[in-house]
Amino acid sequence: FTYSIASHDPPYYMPKKPQALSRRDFIPLNAVNSPRLGEKRETQFLQDTFTIKPGDKIIFYTDGLVDLVSPG
Repeated sequence: FTYSIASHDPPYYMPKKPQALSRRDFIPLNAVNSPRLGEKRETQFLQDTFTIKPGDKIIFYTDGLVDLVSPG
């Protein structure tokens, strides 16, 4: 799996586990973080690569999810 981040919230890697999940099982993929997409024409975006095994998961989400606020 190869990914690049342009100053956004990172996706999470979740290795397959035979038992119940805990919060520490969600590993943020933030080994690389480049400037915002479109900020500069000459920006070079860094990449990171790692192996995903059968049963592992990558969780992608919109920044709206973490910005969500209760109206109350």
